[in-house]
Amino acid sequence: MTIAGIMQPIETDLHRVRETMSKVLQQRGTHAVLLQSKAYAFDDGKLLRPAIVLHCGRALGASINTLVYAAATVELLHIATLIHDDVVDNASVRRGKPTLKETMGNKFAVLGGDFCLANSLRCAAKLGSCAVLELGEAVVKVIEGELMQATSTHNFDMTLEEYVERVAGKTGAIFSLSMRLAAVAAGAPHTIRALAGQFGHYLGIVFQMRDDYLDIFGTSQSLGKPVANDLVQGNITLPLMLAHRRQPDQTLRGRVTNGEFSASDLPAIRKWVSDSGAEDELLQIMQHYADLALAALCCLPPGESRDALSACVEVAITRKR
Repeated sequence: MTIAGIMQPIETDLHRVRETMSKVLQQRGTHAVLLQSKAYAFDDGKLLRPAIVLHCGRALGASINTLVYAAATVELLHIATLIHDDVVDNASVRRGKPTLKETMGNKFAVLGGDFCLANSLRCAAKLGSCAVLELGEAVVKVIEGELMQATSTHNFDMTLEEYVERVAGKTGAIFSLSMRLAAVAAGAPHTIRALAGQFGHYLGIVFQMRDDYLDIFGTSQSLGKPVANDLVQGNITLPLMLAHRRQPDQTLRGRVTNGEFSASDLPAIRKWVSDSGAEDELLQIMQHYADLALAALCCLPPGESRDALSACVEVAITRKR
């Protein structure tokens, strides 16, 4: 199943999610900064996380009136983290367009991200205190993951376990929240919520591993942002960790560690990762976490929605952007 196949059965519901986000964002804020934040929120997003909410909620029998707020909660949180990430990473382009940080400056971009986060909280409140607590826990995990990344720059010797803990917070927390909020919206018992959250947790890990792969082997055209941005920032991702463990290259390590990495070094980095066998090992690790995600889907009844969530795992492994 393709991404189009995942989205097609829920197109009408996704439209309602967009309408809900628009309604919430328009209730407050006429300042130019907030207006630009609203425009950014609707700019070419894939809506994968809301789709996960909708499919999980459908499988568990949740009301669409409740699910749209759960999906809006997740997407607004996701947008807030993207805006803040661009400030932290000094990124000028995302989705092929200038970031808010680039057009508005750091101060106003941070406030724009805060605006989206606040409205995410307002959507969660529509679902009750349990959803607000779930959102708060996810935000804490995202921050912990970002702090782990910020305090481990240039660290080629990070263990796989440390890396997984980092990306489980940085990316896995919002995917996990998507599933858990859907279960909350459906009034599912705690055991189902926990298993649903595990699926999102492992899916997020796979998703971030693919991001790390594409940062080296992708193209700026397909990604809509510069490649090798992690290397420029000094963030040592899994492909480089594995390559260093298998076939140390002190020259390339030194260029990255000393902040001397440039675009002209990317072919050598790609060759290093491929020749060392790190690329194949990365694909094997991704498949391991994909299998864990699929195993957790046993918490949902068989049907179209569970099949769509299963397809999300395949999309995460094979996507080009």
